[in-house]
Amino acid sequence: MYVNASLRDPFKPGRPPKYECGGPNDNVFPIWKTEAPAVDLLAPDIYQRETAKYLKVLDFYQRPDNPLFVPETIGQGAYSRFLFAALGHGAIGFAPFGWIIRGRLKLRPIRA
Repeated sequence: MYVNASLRDPFKPGRPPKYECGGPNDNVFPIWKTEAPAVDLLAPDIYQRETAKYLKVLDFYQRPDNPLFVPETIGQGAYSRFLFAALGHGAIGFAPFGWIIRGRLKLRPIRA
């Protein structure tokens, strides 16, 4: 089982309630690991668009006691490149969202 986190800014986190708190943010990992031992991994929902911030979040969540899994992330255009960064950090899963472009889903017919 995993729990995903709505993230705070990795460089300027601020204090609650300036970010969604209560989830498994990097600053409360020890609490989650101690108080929720049935949770197998803590996973970030990464919608950071700046490369430095994205990589910092990967650094926070890739730990010896926490396999890296990205259950939600930006999937549009150039942001797809973050897949390679996640794989480089040893990610066991990566799920891009946001294939909707200008309000329309880009679909291609399947041909036999």
